[in-house]
Amino acid sequence: MNTSQPGNLIKGTVQDVTSDAIPYLKIVADSPRWSMNLGLVQQDIFDVKLDMSSENKIYFGLVKRAKIGNNPGDFYAGELNYNNKKYQIQIYVERLPCSDNGHQSHNARITMLKEEKEYYACGDFLN
Repeated sequence: MNTSQPGNLIKGTVQDVTSDAIPYLKIVADSPRWSMNLGLVQQDIFDVKLDMSSENKIYFGLVKRAKIGNNPGDFYAGELNYNNKKYQIQIYVERLPCSDNGHQSHNARITMLKEEKEYYACGDFLN
């Protein structure tokens, strides 16, 4: 962690955070480069670590799972924090086969909406 101390305030960037949440879903995308880990905190509440490598930013926060209508997948919506700013995030996940750019097989298809931009990826349910 890089820190500086103006007065009694410590500022810096967080690189690694550990969580007691149960690992649930791991997502890795190639273009643009980003990854996400979701961990189950309690029923339908997940902690999120979003690493936007393409932006050199790491976001942390919580999302809530919702089943909407007859959609085969699940929606997750919540708030992530980066540098003391809050960002809305929405994720749609389907338990379907997915192949990434490296032709690796995964068991989930992901669409993420962040800052009015859509991102696509494959992922793996961990349970």
